[in-house]
Amino acid sequence: MTSVGFEPPFLLVGHSLGGLYANLYARLYPNEVAGLVFLESSTTKDISLNDYQAKAVKTINKMFKVFDSLSSHKQLSEVNFVEKTINLIHLTDTFPEIPVLVITGGQENRMMPEEARKKRLDNQLELLSLTRNGKHIVVEKSGHFRQLSELTIVIDSIKECADAINKTNQKPINSPCSLDYRWLILQKFLMRK
Repeated sequence: MTSVGFEPPFLLVGHSLGGLYANLYARLYPNEVAGLVFLESSTTKDISLNDYQAKAVKTINKMFKVFDSLSSHKQLSEVNFVEKTINLIHLTDTFPEIPVLVITGGQENRMMPEEARKKRLDNQLELLSLTRNGKHIVVEKSGHFRQLSELTIVIDSIKECADAINKTNQKPINSPCSLDYRWLILQKFLMRK
């Protein structure tokens, strides 16, 4: 990030599998991370959610994994590094004392059995135990891709985390002007998708 002009400390936003990678980054580089927003993020325990899936979904997941392994451009896909990332997180048990927001979608996912959905929510709530400065936000009308359906909530959560960082004065991040610029970049990026 420094090569494109962003200097630490960073406020990281990890969506889905990106939450695992942000979690690991914060552990490996605690002096570079001032806060973290977990946006419907995967957790180290989510890997076991497949156990709750119906047989048809498990079969489809296995087929995707086989097809991905046969494709040379898919071998570097983020999903191929999940288990390794989880193992590294377990080996690096120290998480920095930083503001953490955990944003969870409240909308039901028809592909996920109720037991798996409850387990996933429990896993999301466990992310709060990483720090004493955590907050959980449930977005009732949103599913997994809330950056598409609830962009304002995502941006407000990032601002809230930035405010929490600046209040602690431990690792103040850039001025609100430069933060507004970063939010604008985020907005433009998300609107393209």
